Amino acid sequence: MYPEESIFYAKAEKENERLLRSKAGWQELLRQDREGGPKQGAEAANREQSGYTFAEVSDTYWDYIGGRSSPIWRGTYNAYVKNLKKLDAEFGSWQMKEIDAQAVRSFWEHMKAQSYKLKTITNCRSVLSCVFAYWCTNMHGTGNPVALAGLELGLYLH
Repeated sequence: MYPEESIFYAKAEKENERLLRSKAGWQELLRQDREGGPKQGAEAANREQSGYTFAEVSDTYWDYIGGRSSPIWRGTYNAYVKNLKKLDAEFGSWQMKEIDAQAVRSFWEHMKAQSYKLKTITNCRSVLSCVFAYWCTNMHGTGNPVALAGLELGLYLH
């Protein structure tokens, strides 16, 4: 009835699930598959040019890791959510393309100045890297500045 193996393009996994439940949804997904993606209106074209904000990407990532087919354990999810809140407070309104290795590095130094432990900074680094990896693989992102920033030993020594 429905094709078993196809690659479909939709805004998010939840939208895919919603579309899969209806016959019209299947037809829309098949059209998107043939045409190479969803219909692009003026808003979508503007979004491509201006880019996503960190808050938008982290919300989408939060939905992804919190979904039924979550790729992580529940305890890990709870730890990630704590770090996502810290990251949203710092980078929420920034465009993803504007966040560079210097901004990431200064955020870590700011965390150190606020007396955060090494483990907390490392966990925050991991979550930030995951958000950028998700952006690159699912939202046509350009790169991961976390890998370039690198945690140095000097960040932890007084």
